[in-house]
Amino acid sequence: VPGDAFRPRPDVTSAVVQFNFDRHPRLDSIEPADLRSVVRAAFQQRRKTLRNSMKPLLTRAQGANSELPAEWSSKRPEELLPEEFIDLTGHIYGFVS
Repeated sequence: VPGDAFRPRPDVTSAVVQFNFDRHPRLDSIEPADLRSVVRAAFQQRRKTLRNSMKPLLTRAQGANSELPAEWSSKRPEELLPEEFIDLTGHIYGFVS
């Protein structure tokens, strides 16, 4: 997006990004609203680790003493593959049968 599209004109170049995911078979095992909540919470505080950004969701879904497994705790959201967000959502909210 050119800088001329903004007022005042920024000193940086902007871009519009759209993600189109192919329908992954494992998406049927989670609720779409739950996945949306996990992705939104993860990227709202992007520089934080998942341990910190997922804490409110974990507390709401599982109780105050819940923790993420070590494989996710120290990662940042940009380090996860899309499929790992499905696994993370299933861990927090449970998988649909």
